[in-house]
Amino acid sequence: MYLSYILIFSFIKQVRQHGKTRKKLTGMEAKNMKLANMVVAIVMFFLLCNIVRVVFIGLSYHGTNNYVELTPLWILAIDINSSVNYIIYCLFGKKFRQAFISLFSACTFSRRASIS
Repeated sequence: MYLSYILIFSFIKQVRQHGKTRKKLTGMEAKNMKLANMVVAIVMFFLLCNIVRVVFIGLSYHGTNNYVELTPLWILAIDINSSVNYIIYCLFGKKFRQAFISLFSACTFSRRASIS
């Protein structure tokens, strides 16, 4: 688990170093950089939301089950992670936004037609 944190932080460091040269990137390189930033955002938020569960499991292995009250908290954190992933996709992905809007507008249009 600690290895994954080390790898993620080294990846973030490399992304920041290469961020200075973004203005010189070609179209494909810029898309790859944007994709890398999106993946970093998703992974970081995943780790942030799941740290509560890891702490809960670690405390329960110490022989005490006094942390049962925390169960709704880590379940809520995992639900929030799933919700925020959608928001991250919308913020970073133009194609995702376009597909979502076209799908949603098609559903709304077909629903209105069936009601009439």
